[in-house]
Amino acid sequence: MNTCGIIQSVLSLAVDKKLTIPVIVCTFGAWPSPEGRSEVIVHPAASSLWGLVRTVHAEKVYSNVFIADIQVPVNRMTSQFFSSVAGYFSSAYEHRENREYIITENKVFLNHISVLDKGTGVPLYREVNLDLNSNVVIMSQDINGVASPVAVKTDKVFRADASQIVVKPHLFALPSPHLLKMGMSLEESTVGPNKHPVFAVESIWQSAEKPQNLIVSCCPVHVATTVTVPSETAIETSAIPDYHPGDLTTLVLLFSLADKIKATDITIIVPDTNKSLAEIMEMILKSRDSVASVQVMTSEDLHTTKVKSTALVSLVLLDDVIMGLLARQWENAKYLVTSGLTGLGWICVKYLAENGAGNIAILQRRSPSEDHIANITALSQTFHCNIEVFQTDITKFAQTQDALTCLQERFPKARLKVLGNQGQTNYCAGNAFLDGLAYFRRSLGLAAQSLSWGPLNVGLLSDKESVKQKLETSGYLLMSVQEIRDSLSPLLMLNWPHCSPVKLDEKRFARRLAGNSDHSLLARLQMSVSLDEQTGGNEVTVDIHAAKSLDPERRQQTCSSYITNLACKILTIADRSLVTMDTSLVDLGFDSISSRMMIDQVYKDTGVELTLLPFVTGEATVRTLAEIVNKMIA
Repeated sequence: MNTCGIIQSVLSLAVDKKLTIPVIVCTFGAWPSPEGRSEVIVHPAASSLWGLVRTVHAEKVYSNVFIADIQVPVNRMTSQFFSSVAGYFSSAYEHRENREYIITENKVFLNHISVLDKGTGVPLYREVNLDLNSNVVIMSQDINGVASPVAVKTDKVFRADASQIVVKPHLFALPSPHLLKMGMSLEESTVGPNKHPVFAVESIWQSAEKPQNLIVSCCPVHVATTVTVPSETAIETSAIPDYHPGDLTTLVLLFSLADKIKATDITIIVPDTNKSLAEIMEMILKSRDSVASVQVMTSEDLHTTKVKSTALVSLVLLDDVIMGLLARQWENAKYLVTSGLTGLGWICVKYLAENGAGNIAILQRRSPSEDHIANITALSQTFHCNIEVFQTDITKFAQTQDALTCLQERFPKARLKVLGNQGQTNYCAGNAFLDGLAYFRRSLGLAAQSLSWGPLNVGLLSDKESVKQKLETSGYLLMSVQEIRDSLSPLLMLNWPHCSPVKLDEKRFARRLAGNSDHSLLARLQMSVSLDEQTGGNEVTVDIHAAKSLDPERRQQTCSSYITNLACKILTIADRSLVTMDTSLVDLGFDSISSRMMIDQVYKDTGVELTLLPFVTGEATVRTLAEIVNKMIA
């Protein structure tokens, strides 16, 4: 018997026997160890089981269901241990609203949902763990320098002599916005020609001996995951009175920059409004015997003059025009987007092209139409990138393997990154499998992120007012194309293994959860939303109790009012005029959960047992349900 069948049998028995004892589903390795234990390996199949149990809980098949990932050595999984686990679930009333746990030898961890909002700090870059010996250098392509950073992988090995130290900073102080970004050349073998790296003057990290102490180095470095600095430039920040990151930068930036430039011919780019900065830099550089020539150019000169120098110093904000003239980013990488011709996939393709991706491969089951080809051609020509479509069904292993082989032949020197739409797997267990797969790949040091998108105003949902209204009654708002695009960069930079970008009407959503008695999810979301406003209240049951003694016409009116009020309460609809006598309740937002709530409440109030059939067929209206109730209580 498979696992699903076992769970179904156990829960059916519990319901038949009217049990109230907790049913605990135990897995091993469904999620990574919260204690960082390397022996705990994530198994996506176990993760998918959590998806099944979540569905059981959402459908309220049996209310007292828990799931726990047991992360203890096999020799400790004794009957005595599991008895203590069962005892915990029976006695830990303060945690009963939580349904998901990770249990280790000495601790119990509760599932917590992290909320990404405007106050969440977004890193400027994320580590790429494709090679543990690799370093990541940050390249700039945006008008604000590092507002849209590009991470470039390099295999350079960092070694320090007696006078240097190799560190991993957690904070960089970038140059003053008045001095702007420094444009200096790196080795071509590291980042290629015509690339513009981001530099910092101050690097800050934690002391290895005393982690509570911070150390700052005042020395220009490439903003990267690993840097080498002279040991004599490092000092504890506590030794600098009232130190703030960036204080030292203003004092020594120009001199430090000049000291790091080793080229013999140099070009300085300067804005028309502040040429004095270039004059100071030019004077410093020309004082050296090794410097053969220094050329000063304004940003306007770049339109007509080619930069031939081996070193470039930029004292001007790098806008899209200047970056287009100086460098093309990501030219040696390829990006694979599944279902990339429409909807969310096409948004990702455009996002990649507009942010400098050189090669984009689209895997699509159907061949592209003439409109698709025209859109791809226009996008490719506008952003000078190579976009190709590979027709394949990714659910067929052999076809996918052939497509990847063909892709490698077309882009032989490029490295591959994959973007896909998790929403194509329309089952809770399948989505949980993908979540577990992301954690599994992370445990192997491989790249992976699982994004569970909420409702999007693209594809099948685009401009569907009836669907939009149904979702809004549940607290969900459709994300626009621009909102999707704005979400991609922070989500990728945060580098969380699993994240759910979703747009909510928090008050409606919180009321819906409260109405469904889903206090567990409501508590985990930690919503600070007032639920004082109630719809319906006691009036839902008062009139129906008195209806039995009324004449048939007035009894039908009372039943209609009762069903209307109950529907408004379940869907948290404040405007009762939306619920007319013949409006389909399914169109208003009734699903399997809310339909069951309606059936249970009607039975509790009247003793009338409605069936799910009218909700499934869409025939459930105030009129049809009121007629059933009226007939049964007469």
